[in-house]
Amino acid sequence: MNENYSSNEEVINESKLDIKQNNIQQAINKLLPIYNEEEVFPVTTLLTKCYFLSEKLIDAKKIAYDNLNDFLHSLSDFKLLILVLVKNREFIKAREITEQIRRISKHWYKISIDIISKEEGFVLENEPAYLQNISNEFYHMSFNNNLYEQKETLLKGEKLPFNKFISYTKYLLLDPFVQETIKSELVDTLRKIGYQDIIKFRWINDNVYSVNMKELQPLSKLESYNNIMSKVAADYANNDPILYLRVKSYFEYQSITLYPLNDQIINNVNDWYKLSIDLYLYGQNNNFNKKSNYYKLISLIINKFSEIS
Repeated sequence: MNENYSSNEEVINESKLDIKQNNIQQAINKLLPIYNEEEVFPVTTLLTKCYFLSEKLIDAKKIAYDNLNDFLHSLSDFKLLILVLVKNREFIKAREITEQIRRISKHWYKISIDIISKEEGFVLENEPAYLQNISNEFYHMSFNNNLYEQKETLLKGEKLPFNKFISYTKYLLLDPFVQETIKSELVDTLRKIGYQDIIKFRWINDNVYSVNMKELQPLSKLESYNNIMSKVAADYANNDPILYLRVKSYFEYQSITLYPLNDQIINNVNDWYKLSIDLYLYGQNNNFNKKSNYYKLISLIINKFSEIS
């Protein structure tokens, strides 16, 4: 047996005993050197538990975020993960993770949703100032024109209870001054937390579209996205790695901007791809009508991409 493994196992057992005896700081002192050397189960879950019990919630969340799969070994570990998240007010992230577990265990799902709902109810009843502060910032996201500031505001909004997050998100999806990539992320977040209703959103061309969330697929499963990224890899990955990264970065941005309408808009992948390449890399194309929908949309997306790249 590896001597280091045997030593670590002994420390882990001692730490478990410390936790039982409520000697939490002693357990932390023993576990932390092992964690810093190599993040391994069950050190990850034990250290998270120690930080949680000692109310060092940010420390507990950091370890949990970095080692999510380690909390799938048992119901008690998974409950700890959800508790750490909700005590940090990460309500939407907790629901995303819980929605993923639904396919594995309905029992775990029900218990986790009960934990989240209970903590959301506590905040709704007892923390009006917190709710007002986060709600105002989230609701007025478009006051910040900068993409990165809007992204930070979105992350803050994910600390709202489910119903408030849904309510404000519906408004933001129609706000013409919320960045398109942020809207796409909001839509995808609704998908991840299992929201089932039809939503409306104002898209890049300023038209309002409806999406049935029951039918929505993630970007990674959309046919147009996969076809385009395959073409990018085939054309550039082996021929010019630096250009490949540049083109790939653009098409990733383009795809996120189009989401969730990618397959609906791109009827002809070859034409869309060729025009995108010509306009992005060379700034011109004489084979397509400049009044065509493809030409106008791709030009618009390229202009927006140039603003942030």
